Amino acid sequence: MWFERCSRWLTLRAGVSRCAWMAAAVGLAFAGVECPPVKVVIGVTGLVLGALVVAVIRSGVGRGGALSTHGAPFLLIVLSLTAGASWGAVRVDAQLRGELASMVGARSEIVVEVIDSPRDRGNGVSFSARSLGPRGVGEHLLIEMTRGASGAGGAAKGSSADGDILIQEGAILVVRGLLRAPESPTGRGGGSGFDERAWLAREGIGVVMVAEPTAVRVLGRREGLAGALDRLRTRARVHLAVGIDPVTSSMLRGILLGDKADIPDSSLDAFRRSGIAHILAVSGLHVGALAAFVMLILQGARAAPWVRTLAGSVTVVLFALLTGAGPSVTRASVMVITMLLARFVGRGRDTWAALGLAAVVVLARDPGAAMAPGFQLSFSAVAALLLLTRPLEQRLIPRLPPRIAQAVAVSLAATIGTAPVSLLTFGQVSLVGVAANPLVVPLVPLIMALGLGSVALGFASPLLSGALNTAAGVLVGWVSVVAALLAKAPVMTMANAASVLMGVVGAFLGSRAATARYRDGSGSSPRRRAGPHPVVRVVAGLIGGVLLGTVPLGVSSAYSRGAVWWAARDWPEMGEVRVLDVGEGNAVLVRTPQGSAVLIDGGPAQADLLDDLLHLGVGRLDVLVVSHPHADHFGGLAEVVRRIPVGLFVDQVEEGAGTGVLDTRSSANSGEGSAMNSEAEAFLAVREAALAAGAQHVLAGDDATLTLGDVSLEFDAPEAPLRARADGGWARARAPSSRDGPALSSEGLNTSSVVVIVRLGGLGILVPGDAEAAALAGYTLTDVDCVVVPHHGSRGAVTSSLLGALSPEVAVISVGADNPFGHPESGTIETIENAGVRLFRTDLSGSVSIAPSAGGESGMRVGAEKVAGGGIGVAAGRSRR
Repeated sequence: MWFERCSRWLTLRAGVSRCAWMAAAVGLAFAGVECPPVKVVIGVTGLVLGALVVAVIRSGVGRGGALSTHGAPFLLIVLSLTAGASWGAVRVDAQLRGELASMVGARSEIVVEVIDSPRDRGNGVSFSARSLGPRGVGEHLLIEMTRGASGAGGAAKGSSADGDILIQEGAILVVRGLLRAPESPTGRGGGSGFDERAWLAREGIGVVMVAEPTAVRVLGRREGLAGALDRLRTRARVHLAVGIDPVTSSMLRGILLGDKADIPDSSLDAFRRSGIAHILAVSGLHVGALAAFVMLILQGARAAPWVRTLAGSVTVVLFALLTGAGPSVTRASVMVITMLLARFVGRGRDTWAALGLAAVVVLARDPGAAMAPGFQLSFSAVAALLLLTRPLEQRLIPRLPPRIAQAVAVSLAATIGTAPVSLLTFGQVSLVGVAANPLVVPLVPLIMALGLGSVALGFASPLLSGALNTAAGVLVGWVSVVAALLAKAPVMTMANAASVLMGVVGAFLGSRAATARYRDGSGSSPRRRAGPHPVVRVVAGLIGGVLLGTVPLGVSSAYSRGAVWWAARDWPEMGEVRVLDVGEGNAVLVRTPQGSAVLIDGGPAQADLLDDLLHLGVGRLDVLVVSHPHADHFGGLAEVVRRIPVGLFVDQVEEGAGTGVLDTRSSANSGEGSAMNSEAEAFLAVREAALAAGAQHVLAGDDATLTLGDVSLEFDAPEAPLRARADGGWARARAPSSRDGPALSSEGLNTSSVVVIVRLGGLGILVPGDAEAAALAGYTLTDVDCVVVPHHGSRGAVTSSLLGALSPEVAVISVGADNPFGHPESGTIETIENAGVRLFRTDLSGSVSIAPSAGGESGMRVGAEKVAGGGIGVAAGRSRR
């Protein structure tokens, strides 16, 4: 009977306790993924449970019957699944459909507690907070603040007389602003792009507050245990910075506390590509090493077993709270404490049951964590370690020394377990992680011991922290060297993974075919019965592997080329300039009548720019211009330059291989330090990736012109180019040999934008980046038909005199819907409308296309991707041939 067989398998093979915990975790994950209404979940699961109870009772209730032998464990598992789904639904409903969600669209003032570190958003900051009242008490929300309300490093300007106030984790704030619902995916047709709603749902957040400028007041900081941990965390960061350089200090904090905020992007990428990024996320390796270290000290002091167990458990809990108690550290903490208690009471250690219990603890607090990459990577790694480590180790021991075999088996098991998640989430898997992990993982406990010693002894003397940090810095330096060297190895992508899988299948089939063919031959000698020579099998396997392994790569390449070719069928015959809808950023695509493509700026990282370009038939960028190194103008290029060939990379930044194609001035490499985090380093990484792929770098000189067939690009730019400073900022390069000049502010960087006038079919389109009217007044600009309004329509973007001088017919503002910066500014819109210029906005109209009139007619055609009421908006214009 199927019921009896299922019950026997669940109870005898897997164990009731582990299955119950796993079932509860599955129920919680289901609630977090599907977000079903509470009543539906409880009703359906109640009906299922009732049906099972009836079935079990009818099958027999006496001694030895189905109920006592098989039914009770089975019902326990079903009940666990039901309880998990019901509790998860309750939690999801409380998180995403609370009182604050009912206030979307209204302005409100609430008291909040900052629960994480502010994240830099280019022109502002955002942070998660917990409402303390008067509305939505206990609910989480995301708060977005503009630079008008916030400064660098999270310093926010409030209405207090102090001027700048520091927003840190644990701060109690009074915030006033507009509540809005998280956005669904944006992009072409509204179907692609960054899904803010899904991202925030995984964080347990169902509403966003756009803070008004000067509407933030600090009331103080939280107290109690949480406040004490805040202060300890702050002091720990200070102690770990003594005596070592900032980059090493940031990596030491990453290994010890999981704090990756200040680690350079290039270093993070190197850790990911080399397969050792997990040491920067607090996990079982860190928690287990800490517990073992504490218990070893107490064992040496001859402490009683219960003292060691209690001390180890308390240390693990405090460490989890200190690091923020994320999914990986919570999972590790629950598992370690469970193992310690099981060992103390003399029970066997059921690691699967502990893993299920850990999943329940994590998901009971936040069911949406099931869809977070951190949760998936953490649990898939542990599951793979439990399943694969011992079999792999047994196979490796005959070939390698035992300790090396164990290290390789652990690394290989974790790599196999996390590979599917990494491929689906990040699109790549490290191929050298198996070699990198044995070189660095054994050092993690020692680095942690030195780091914790630095934190503790720093309260006595900074000199002690400096000494321990220096020792830890040597080990961190070795880890960085390993990451940098092995990061140069290729990574496995989805296409590569399919090729490897098909190659393995092909090798197996080739070897089998060779054996079968050999044995089918005439004769029955022992040699015949033994099969072909090993070399023959290897050669046949290689041939089969190559033949099948190249199929996915060929299919992928052909599909990509075919998709671009198919999309290029709609290439505009007369050419066009298209202001792409990339949200709060800027990206302008020029498609020439001869089939060339020019891209001016690349929008923010979440813009999904690559998909937009491929959908428009762009398989190559002949020219790529970055007006200035702000993330909302180049962030979307990171993936583009890796997938689409670039001919010329034009910017106003001196650092790098300038060739003077557009400007005969030489550009020497400044040779400054590499401690550049955030935007500066990210921009240089994008440019370096483009150059490594074959692009040629040029500086945009003032009054320079570049011609591509019937299209010309006229450049205006400040005389002195930009230079990356050692501290991650930007300065003017007054001379090739000059040292760092004064750091440019965000406004100064906007003023340094490269200004481009695109001439297409007698039309002139001004693309000024973020150079506002005051900066444009310094250039000699001729009449244009269309102007892409600078700086997303900010205050001062255009003036009546500027519009009078340019006399455009159409203005386009590239701006994100409900952006937290208040763009476009009402005064700017009024100035444009008063000048009689027709205005388009990408947040309302989608992508906007400007093209010459077809059929030889003079004038201009303006098309909008989406127009209120539907259809395409068209504006006739004059010709300036």
